[in-house]
Amino acid sequence: LYRSVKVENAFPAVATYGQEFARLLVMAYDAKCVVRFRLIGRFFEWARLDQAAGGVHIRLGEFFLDVRIL
Repeated sequence: LYRSVKVENAFPAVATYGQEFARLLVMAYDAKCVVRFRLIGRFFEWARLDQAAGGVHIRLGEFFLDVRIL
């Protein structure tokens, strides 16, 4: 991947650190993208659960707490 991206030509400052460092940078960037994608999906899932509870402003389980108090 490092050779196909040609990091040494695009970023000569990174090339001074070596191929291993550039490979780790690319792997860290990929991991960051995967984590961001999964977190965004999880946030949408939580929003859908909140809507299923009766609305965006009512948290899941809040209705049941109000019923028990009465």
